[in-house]
Amino acid sequence: MNELTKGIAGVEQIDGIDDIDPQAARQAFAELTPLLDELATYRKANLDINRAAIVAASVGRLVKRPAVRARFAALPAAEFDIDHVDRLESAALATWHASVNLRTATVHSSAAQVPEDVADEVTEVKQRMMRVLTYYLAEDSEVASELSDIRAGTGHIDSAVDLVRLANLYEAHSTILATDRRHYRADDQDLARRLSLAIHRVLGDGRDSSRARWAEYRTRAWTLLINTYEEVSSAGRWLFRNDDGERRFPSLYGIGRQRRRTGEPDPGGDSPGNDIDPGPAEDAITDA
Repeated sequence: MNELTKGIAGVEQIDGIDDIDPQAARQAFAELTPLLDELATYRKANLDINRAAIVAASVGRLVKRPAVRARFAALPAAEFDIDHVDRLESAALATWHASVNLRTATVHSSAAQVPEDVADEVTEVKQRMMRVLTYYLAEDSEVASELSDIRAGTGHIDSAVDLVRLANLYEAHSTILATDRRHYRADDQDLARRLSLAIHRVLGDGRDSSRARWAEYRTRAWTLLINTYEEVSSAGRWLFRNDDGERRFPSLYGIGRQRRRTGEPDPGGDSPGNDIDPGPAEDAITDA
């Protein structure tokens, strides 16, 4: 059994968090925070992020072994950046850390409730704005993609974010939308922003709140992880194409959805991209 074969055996057996050192995960997150803060585009994931991060961390440890890393390092620098290999485990640990902290923050904030009258008005305004935008801009691929993402949102935190996104769309396309005489209301743009602020105030979930912070960082960490992992796994599948490369570098999306296909709960919680959307999403929320 060669070094790669020995290392990959651990990937196939992972089913819990025993292989994650919380202290190492905390340190990895701290070290990568400046890089996470620089990200301008985001990738979303509807899967068991914890499981995917654990597998990625195992692969990250594997590819840093001298004999394995040497094969990656032999690739032309113009085609492959060896930093991806060196960063993979840390990116996985940082993602796991953000995901765990998001779950904790979510539990702590679950007691807060949005008043029924506010919730009803939020639903009414969102539905009205979505109806107008869909009718007039369904042929605009960028708008259609954003509206689809908004429809996928659930819960009050999503609504607070989505209301701002809808207001932004109204502002950007006001000339076209204002021609509607049935559902369009000129004041919906400002009303949506006020309702968003009202939700944040009720839930204590403003910019500095714990849940919003960890939701955003989980999105950022997952983006860094999946981008890094795809570079490493693509190169790895080719480098080990004659040594079962497909199995040795599995798809994180496939791994992350295995638990959910069996009907077990998703320990990763709600989709991070739906929790917070600090910038344009480069993927639909389900896959990359």
